[in-house]
Amino acid sequence: MAGSFTSGRFRFQVEGSNWESDSARGFHEDLQDDAFDLRPIGTGKVPDLGGSPIASWLLVRLARLTDNRLGLAEREDTDGGGYMVELVVYRVDAELKNRTATSEQPFLFNMAEFERPVEPEIAVASFQFQVNMQGATVVGQRAADCRAEEVLKAFAAALLAAPADLLTLQLVVRDPEWKLDPEMYRPRPDKRSQNEYGWDGSQFFGKHNIREAE
Repeated sequence: MAGSFTSGRFRFQVEGSNWESDSARGFHEDLQDDAFDLRPIGTGKVPDLGGSPIASWLLVRLARLTDNRLGLAEREDTDGGGYMVELVVYRVDAELKNRTATSEQPFLFNMAEFERPVEPEIAVASFQFQVNMQGATVVGQRAADCRAEEVLKAFAAALLAAPADLLTLQLVVRDPEWKLDPEMYRPRPDKRSQNEYGWDGSQFFGKHNIREAE
């Protein structure tokens, strides 16, 4: 399915959500990781970024997983100078996966007469994947019977399944807040400043991006 990928027993779909839709789905528990970027970094599997931000690798890896259906324009104006991808998480029925894998086997009788109905995928969580020069954060909601750590591990596992399988892509971002107090950032932004994220097939973008001064 376009804009989605499966990891563990979950399917991650690029899809918008809001408080109203989350509430209707029964998502009343927090799903959050303020330092998600440390998960892939800590494995040592992320390619050499050459001084560029992890945000560039996360972008092009997600683009590959979703066939570049991230819901992002080539140019974005975003507070924080980064980007955000919205995802809804669906629990995949194991029996349904097994049936799909064996659906082409020939039978001398109609299997449908013997099969019991399989429940469709069930939405169990939604989150914003917020990424900028400071790192990456997961912020969302989940159902009570959906364990946050299981979702976060599955998301990280998908990214790390083939860390060098990337899509060439360039995203340009401007932060409207740069002009309000340029002294807060390094290097100091001007009216032509922009952050670049992505990969050109040989190197990652963003080594000289603007970030908050420490």
